[in-house]
Amino acid sequence: MGLDGAVVGMQSFGASAPGEVLYEQFGITADNAIAHARALLKR
Repeated sequence: MGLDGAVVGMQSFGASAPGEVLYEQFGITADNAIAHARALLKR
């Protein structure tokens, strides 16, 4: 992570729904993780 890294995860507390719904809503998906990784590699 560090100063130039990225985090794919929740940044709030208290949301309630099935896990799959929350993952999609908060962008915790394989596609989003891949997109962030590719963006970091292009720096």
